[in-house]
Formats: sequence, structure tokens, C-alpha cells
Amino acid sequence: MRNVLKERIILPCFAITVLGGVIFHELGLKFMSPTINLWMKPKDFIKYCSNLKHYSQCKLKFLDSSLYLPRSEKYPVACLDDIIIYFQHYTTEVEAMKKWEERTKRINYDNVKCLLCERDGCTYEDLVHFSKLPYLTAALVHQIVSDIPNTYYLRGFENEEALGNIMEFKKGQYWGRKYFDDFDFVKFLMN
Repeated sequence: MRNVLKERIILPCFAITVLGGVIFHELGLKFMSPTINLWMKPKDFIKYCSNLKHYSQCKLKFLDSSLYLPRSEKYPVACLDDIIIYFQHYTTEVEAMKKWEERTKRINYDNVKCLLCERDGCTYEDLVHFSKLPYLTAALVHQIVSDIPNTYYLRGFENEEALGNIMEFKKGQYWGRKYFDDFDFVKFLMN
């Protein structure tokens, strides 16, 4: 499958966070998005995706992370113009800046795909705005949302307020499937 993807698609800029890194890694693809291994609140993420070229020209300004994170967590937090970025999988500002700048240069504006997980305060209105982005989008949600295009229901979180940790193994399954495996990300990338 990896070779098929490399041959059939121009490597996309995948405007997503941690899940994007997992998808790129599993498919053996180079990380083409600066949003890998970090997260943004849904409103900021949608704002970023809606004006990708603008934000790609902005410089990161690191903030005092203690003002944005619980005491038990410590990782870089930065402002990019008017959005906040949480570099959860980086230990230093230097490392975060280097990866951000390196991957921003790789963005393929002719092949942008955006993936959003309905969590971290994501609202119905956020899903509506996300579905109207000028790119191919997919919003992974915890319940069926039939009136918003490109939402994909992942079973297992129906009794929750939002999508849970989709990187976990599914409960009651013994063959190693994770919740995100129910989304056909290969098909999404091939579109």
C-alpha cells in the first residue's frame, strides 16, 4: 500500500496533529506538515487551515508555557500571529522551532488535506466551519453528524462528550485495532 500511495498522490500537506504523524509514519511517508506532533484548539486549528499561506509566513513567538499548561505538564507553547500552538511532543523551543520551520517549507499547497478530531472543546459550529475549508477535509467525531459533510463517526465514544483517545486499542478487541483504524485514511489520502 505504501508504494501505491507514493506513486498515485503528490505528497500532501496534512494539516493535522498527532494523528497525522501516525498516519505518515505507518505509510512510510515523509512528514509534510508542520502540524505533526503538536496540537491547537479547534478554533485556532480551523483558523490556521483557512489561511494556511498567511500563517506559513508568520514567525513563532514562544510563550511562558506555565500560563497555558497544568503544572504537571511542561512543553513549549507558542503564538503564531493570533493562534496558540501546543508543542506537546517536543522538549525544547529550539527543537519545536526547527521542526516547524523545516516542515512548513515542505507544504504542498496543491495537495492540502485537513483532518480534525472532535475534542479539546470542538463545537458543532467548529465542525461546520471546518467542513467549509477550501481543502479536502475529514472530521472524526464521537457520534453521527449527518448534516455536516465529511464527518466520520468512530464507534466507541458514544457515551462521552467528545472523541476520546483514538490512539488507544479498542476495548474488547484482541487483534490490535485502534479506534483510528476505523477511518480509511488511505482512501482519504488517495482522493
